Amino acid sequence: MDTVAKKYHILCIVIIILTALAASINASADGISGTVENSPEKLTAVGNDCEKPSGFKETAQDTDGYYWYENNSAADNLSFDFVYTLTAAESGYYELYFKGKSNASAGWYNAVSLSLNGGESYPIHTSDNTLSLLGKSAEIVDGKVNVYDLGTVWLKSGDNKITLTISGYRKSYGGYVLCTAGVYAERLADDIRITAESPMYADSANIFQSKSEGASSAVAEHSTFIRLADSAQYTFYAPKSGTYSTGVFCRSAALGSVTIDGKSLGITERKAQTNPNYAITSEAVTEDIFLTKGRHTIKFNPASDKIDMNNGLYLDIDYARLNLKTAQSDKVSLEYPNSTLGIFESDGDVRIKFITETDSGFSGHIIVKDFYGNIVYENSALSVAPNSELILKNLPIGHYTVYLGENGIDYFAVVKPLSGRIKYESSPFAIDAAAAWNTDIRDHKDYVRAMELLGVGYVRERLSWDHINGSSINNFALDLSTKPYAQKGGNGGVPIRYDLFMQNYKNAGIKVLPDVCSMASVVSRKWKNGRVTTDLKSAYDYGYYIASTLGNIGVYELWNEPETDGAMFRYESPDMYAAMIKAMSIGIKDGCGNSKIASPAFASFGETYFTDMVFKNDLMKFFDIYNYHAHRQPNSETELLKHLPDVPRLENEFLEKYHLQKMPRWNTECGLLTRLEDNRDTQTPKQQRVSANYSVVSATESLAQGTDKHFWYLFTYMNGVINTNTITSAEHPSAIYSALYAMIDILGDAKYKGKLNILPDDTYGYITENTQNGKETAVIFSETAKQIILTPTANGEVFNLMGNKTKDISAGEAATLDVSESPIYLRLDGRFESADYENGETERSYDSEPLDAAERIIINQIYPNKVDEGASNHPENSKLHRDVKTSGYKIDGEPITITVDVINLNPSSASVTVVGNGFGYAEVSAAQQITLEPYEKKSLKYTVSFSGSLPPNEILPLEFHGEIDGQTTTKSVSQYVKEDYATVKTDYSFANVKSENGWDRLNNTSANPKSHQITTGEYGGMKLSYTFSDKNDANKWALPYLKVADPQRLKNSTGLVMEYYLDAIEGINGETVPDWNDVTFIFQVRETRGGDSAAVYLDEIGVNLTEGYNRIYVPWSRFSRISNTDENAQLDPDDLSAISTGIKVKGASVGKFSYTVISVGAYFLEETDIYDSLGEPTASSDSVSFGIIQKAVAIDERETTAETDGEDSEVTIDNGRLCITPNGQMKFGEHTAKIYLRYADGKGRQYNVNFMQSQTPDVKLNITGLSLDGKKITDGAAFKSGEYTAKTEIKDISGERISGYALVAQYSTNDELLEIKMPEFEVKADEKTCAECLLNLSDKTALIKVFAFDDLRTIKPLSKSKKYKISIL
Repeated sequence: MDTVAKKYHILCIVIIILTALAASINASADGISGTVENSPEKLTAVGNDCEKPSGFKETAQDTDGYYWYENNSAADNLSFDFVYTLTAAESGYYELYFKGKSNASAGWYNAVSLSLNGGESYPIHTSDNTLSLLGKSAEIVDGKVNVYDLGTVWLKSGDNKITLTISGYRKSYGGYVLCTAGVYAERLADDIRITAESPMYADSANIFQSKSEGASSAVAEHSTFIRLADSAQYTFYAPKSGTYSTGVFCRSAALGSVTIDGKSLGITERKAQTNPNYAITSEAVTEDIFLTKGRHTIKFNPASDKIDMNNGLYLDIDYARLNLKTAQSDKVSLEYPNSTLGIFESDGDVRIKFITETDSGFSGHIIVKDFYGNIVYENSALSVAPNSELILKNLPIGHYTVYLGENGIDYFAVVKPLSGRIKYESSPFAIDAAAAWNTDIRDHKDYVRAMELLGVGYVRERLSWDHINGSSINNFALDLSTKPYAQKGGNGGVPIRYDLFMQNYKNAGIKVLPDVCSMASVVSRKWKNGRVTTDLKSAYDYGYYIASTLGNIGVYELWNEPETDGAMFRYESPDMYAAMIKAMSIGIKDGCGNSKIASPAFASFGETYFTDMVFKNDLMKFFDIYNYHAHRQPNSETELLKHLPDVPRLENEFLEKYHLQKMPRWNTECGLLTRLEDNRDTQTPKQQRVSANYSVVSATESLAQGTDKHFWYLFTYMNGVINTNTITSAEHPSAIYSALYAMIDILGDAKYKGKLNILPDDTYGYITENTQNGKETAVIFSETAKQIILTPTANGEVFNLMGNKTKDISAGEAATLDVSESPIYLRLDGRFESADYENGETERSYDSEPLDAAERIIINQIYPNKVDEGASNHPENSKLHRDVKTSGYKIDGEPITITVDVINLNPSSASVTVVGNGFGYAEVSAAQQITLEPYEKKSLKYTVSFSGSLPPNEILPLEFHGEIDGQTTTKSVSQYVKEDYATVKTDYSFANVKSENGWDRLNNTSANPKSHQITTGEYGGMKLSYTFSDKNDANKWALPYLKVADPQRLKNSTGLVMEYYLDAIEGINGETVPDWNDVTFIFQVRETRGGDSAAVYLDEIGVNLTEGYNRIYVPWSRFSRISNTDENAQLDPDDLSAISTGIKVKGASVGKFSYTVISVGAYFLEETDIYDSLGEPTASSDSVSFGIIQKAVAIDERETTAETDGEDSEVTIDNGRLCITPNGQMKFGEHTAKIYLRYADGKGRQYNVNFMQSQTPDVKLNITGLSLDGKKITDGAAFKSGEYTAKTEIKDISGERISGYALVAQYSTNDELLEIKMPEFEVKADEKTCAECLLNLSDKTALIKVFAFDDLRTIKPLSKSKKYKISIL
């Protein structure tokens, strides 16, 4: 260090000390780091100037600084790190080089990977040469040493650790070898440089799977380059906030656009080649862009018309550069050096570093406030020198905001030390992380650490086909022979990003729910631009591939929100979707047999047309967990307490129709969708407070409604005007983080117990138990601030929302609690009185029945396309396929030929008879028998002829199934409709379209400008004009509301009928004029009940209209609730207050869109019930039966189930009667039956019946169950031989207290008595008890018989005998 630098260093220390004393702040010289003077142009570390692993022989070569390191004794499959240090005088972008030697005949000896400053390790060479940034051709030859350009990296000021890791074991050589002359870096003149081949900044699998090419004298002037046929994304760091120019050195004609942070930048200039000898030295210059200091993403998008893979035309990219044109000088940001994403553990100090654009130090008025607005630190004249820190000590746990004057500039959180906390494996609280989409892999360890500090044991992630399966260069081929990354060293199996992401979670002990989505658009070329594939083998392979590679990482989720517009196109049918998901599910089970699978995450509230259809197709047989989402809008900014919509309750009711009450249910997305204020990229403090409250309220109300695992949405930051993020754009915690942390820490594994019934009407309390310590906690919140008084029976503590203890309470003493919209926790050392809450415990089972051979044969119906002359033969243009996703295929009554694909996903061959059923409305050609080899698919043709008397506008089923060896495959059920509205009754009198007073919120749109006017003439009405000019805005919409003046006119209506006239779209700003196919007309209705919080229903799929006149019919069945709670859980047309006839403009389409709403009315159809129904019950002590009222679609006896008085019962159908036989006799008196009807087309319908049984039973007791070591026995259950604790469940039906003995006897297959046990029991009147004994199962045991008797002298039976067939493993 020279003399001037020393003096400056000493002066900085003095200034800091004096400033700290004057301002009474806790800053010290420890917060100052020195400056290392190095050449800004070149930083070098020679071959042996590194931290070396032990066991390697070092041999100097004849070139200066060149060394060979050899280890011939280490075991196979190890890895070894060589760590070089480069010290940078200033942070910035540097070109990084490796100097080494390759063997021309054998290639590199070992796999080599690179990491920077402890970040993720990226392969730069694989041992089989499938990926190599080394050894293809050297950039420079320096003596006898090759120099390899590794691309651009961001180096911080000071020391940077460059780690070279070698792994594998090159048998032909006999050991581990690294040939190295060291590393060096050169400072770049550009403010930002992204080299295309650099693995350090690549986010897209396309980059690796498209192959990086070595430098060629015919292609690139220097460096390696990347070859693309599809978009590729990189992450980069902007050193300062300001406006940047962007240039990309590439084959510029093939570059269509550049996208930065989701904003598309057009090409403004394509410069001539700087060197005519090289193909990719021309520069494409884009529009300027403003960037904030920090991380960003850049995506290179090929021009599709310039890509021709057959002729070798790709987008070849060398590098991109961004240079600062205008800096933003007044920006102040914070860094928290000793934290994880601004999250501190309370056993350490909080260190705050102030960063300015000029790095010249900071002075200003600083205030730090806690979540409740209390000032914990203030200094009106804080002055901090560069690289110094403000240190705060002894802050309690909670969330804090740092203010510069009156403006909040950033946030941090304090939590308990992780080392002293309990990790709850079975906690119901989880988060939707989405880190695979929203974070840089280099930062992912920090995010995982933040999740650990939060206390979660489960996270939801994203797993996309296009990230796994490369690009169109390899035609999206799926190569199952490809080994996983961990075995191969890179570029194989699940790509590096996902392998590293999942490994980080595994290392932290966090389980993962990967959302497996975005697959089918690239799996099958047959359905161009489609999202549902007919290639079921590829769907199976995909499932097998990811599960066999990633293994048992948690639970796999198959698809996200399939019923929404973004997940499937409207011409793709639910039955085809179900077939694809069935195949994928089987693949996952085969790939990792012990993995559980969650259903697709349904976004609609309860039952909809789509969910009903996939249930008809038996899709739930392929899942262990039911999965749904439950978001809500804030509605009112003044409303501080917001409740969870009743989505879980609706899902429970829907599942119950299919007798799936015991299936676990996970709410995998739950957030408060808050609209950000202008020019903000995170929520305001008030919005954060509301969201923090809601994060706890929604979680506890979700458990109360029956959710088993609840995922808060969203943990990572995602760009957009709608924000629910736990981590802000500055990668620091919002208040949501601290609220979730406190809830998880205080409630533990949170087994839900029930709702408190001793609180005021507008106050709510939900009790959970921490089963690790037996403590129960009530989460309490209120609509209004008040004090309540409770007298608990145990000692306890009260905590606020941030987890701070506010008071102790004593058993038996009245405790005054302050309650408000901000939840508090009342935790007892014991339990609450059972009389003080309504029991809400549920019984769930993650044990699902394995699929049999027949269920592994998947059937898929494929309807033909019916297109107009001249239109392409694609479902998008097919009249049959119009809106099939929401309302069935649109037939014209003429016969059609359907292709029925049958695939055998068994490891053995199968003979299948495939049968079609039109239920009297359609005649299907004869059944066909085929033989399928393992994993073989065959296509059959069936002719479907329709009845001449089809009920018009009635959606009807068409079912196919296969029969094999007495078993039946799962159903394939499509639906069709013959539309005829000529004679339909309509009513237009409930609203006034042609008066401005008949409308409301006409300016409710994101368009600017916008206008409306009443027009006259043939197509007169309300003319609406909307101009959308921002092609980067992905959320272009308009939702004007039509007032419903007389909702009673809508009573018993079937749906809406509307007339439109669409003008030609006008282009703007010289952009391409879109057509009306780029616009979706959407419909939203609001009920009256609930006022501002009234239920809102939406037809999100909407319709496409054409220029000119249009008349459309939209049935109410297409609407699903998207917001708020509805007391009767259904759309009531006669309760509507408003109807919105809006539009949603797709993608980058811009222009002026004008359309006239001519009329809005209701239409009325006579509905036909096509399903068998049940008559009145007839009961005896043994059974209850119902006459069947026969219609078109019969009851499926095999799939129908029932309960009597809450107990599973047997169902049979004989002589036109449905008979239910309970598990034992029924006592005299009133009983309840629940009948879960399944029909031949898969539909589920629930009947709840109360009936009177007037006979006296033959016995006094029923044997209602037998369990071994807690496992309930069902016929055919398998057990190992050995000793078990057997419990016989006995129920009294006599109304008396009875004591006696249970006889438990084992028999062999030839009825040989093997063992007998007779435990005693006593049961109270009308209650249950268990008789317990030890049972020793022998290898011969095949049957267990159980009955109850009175005493050992008379052995008079008290119950009928029950038999249980078992098998011994």
